[in-house]
Amino acid sequence: MKTATACRENELRREMLSWSEQARKMYEQACAQIEQVDDPEELEKGIKQMEAMLPQAPAEYLPAIRMVIEFTKGRQRLIESQ
Repeated sequence: MKTATACRENELRREMLSWSEQARKMYEQACAQIEQVDDPEELEKGIKQMEAMLPQAPAEYLPAIRMVIEFTKGRQRLIESQ
């Protein structure tokens, strides 16, 4: 039986297939940078910046930016729970 995490990862992979190559690279690079951040306040600042970018972002990047925001929120929760 698949775990919820495995199901979510599969869902993300399927969604990423519909993204442009540039959007996938942006997502991967952003997540790699976010994984290096250990300060919840810095992550919160990044979330707010990304949310502010959404109205001006090209449509092809919107799904990737939203997923980066969710990834960042997850990272923030993980750090705060430790």
